[in-house]
Amino acid sequence: FTEGEEFTAWVRITSNHRGYFEFSLCPLETPDAIETEECFKENPVLTVDGESKWVLPRYDNDDYAIRLVLPKGLTCEHCALRWHWWTGNSSGYCDDGSDRLGCGPQETFRTCSDIAIFGKP
Repeated sequence: FTEGEEFTAWVRITSNHRGYFEFSLCPLETPDAIETEECFKENPVLTVDGESKWVLPRYDNDDYAIRLVLPKGLTCEHCALRWHWWTGNSSGYCDDGSDRLGCGPQETFRTCSDIAIFGKP
């Protein structure tokens, strides 16, 4: 990849739990370095529309193509690119005290890919 590059992340959903996706990066000094939550929070990967969250548009199982843009000025030989799915299919108490679907603690799923990001030539 190249810094600032736009790319498509493909996500296959086989059991839709609603909610939204977030993508983030953690640049690492070595291939065996350990990622931290703080590192991922400092390096969000936004959609091409500038959003930090990509909300599932419907309650279907499908392949979703999400257009993302890598941060400008961030280069790394060893980066962890994380996909994090915050689901919204459990009932719980909302901030207003009501009990509704998508409120309260929800399941989360995540995975990482090892990537490299180079500067523009």
